[in-house]
Amino acid sequence: MSDPVNEPNAGLSENILLQILHKLNKLDKLDLLDEIANGQKEIIQKLDKIDQKLDRQDQKLDRQSEKQDRQNEKLDILVSLSEKLLVQKRRNDLESALNLVKSRKDFSTSDPVLFPFQDPSTVRIDSTKTKSTSLIVEGLSTVGDTSPERPIHGSPSKSFCFPCDKQFYSEQVLKRHEKSPRHLDNIKRRRLDDNSSDTSAGPSTGAGPSTAKSQ
Repeated sequence: MSDPVNEPNAGLSENILLQILHKLNKLDKLDLLDEIANGQKEIIQKLDKIDQKLDRQDQKLDRQSEKQDRQNEKLDILVSLSEKLLVQKRRNDLESALNLVKSRKDFSTSDPVLFPFQDPSTVRIDSTKTKSTSLIVEGLSTVGDTSPERPIHGSPSKSFCFPCDKQFYSEQVLKRHEKSPRHLDNIKRRRLDDNSSDTSAGPSTGAGPSTAKSQ
């Protein structure tokens, strides 16, 4: 068996091993561990910064959400107040109009102060035999003064309903009235009255036939 020390490759192997051990000895194991720890610290610091940034963004979003909620509450309050003011204004306008109707004799339906809430064509004056005047405005009825004189649009004779014995403001209102069942009933009643009066008067003594009363 040959001696390995005396072999030529044995010295070379020992030299390589010695060089490797020498290089390993130069490396400070503590420094290596410190470098690893420092790398971990840097990573942790970066993660902390990211978390802080996210927290600040969340806080900013929360503040914006709270601000928006406060603005929405203010808007709700303003809308509610506006609705109440609008209702109160309409009530005041209606009361003012009705008070003016009671106090004025020379009013006109085209007066925007007196009738700011509806079309003048929807207002009519009904004159009765007692010369009292009833003003009907959008379903609200109020009794005015007893004066029979009221301003009428156009010719009074063209807006007067003879079968119903009523004076209206305009021809347009009269035309709408002429389509009503009450008007048609009054016409039929007038015709029946005329026929009955003609019958009670007896046959005419003239040459021609009897003539009915003209309306």
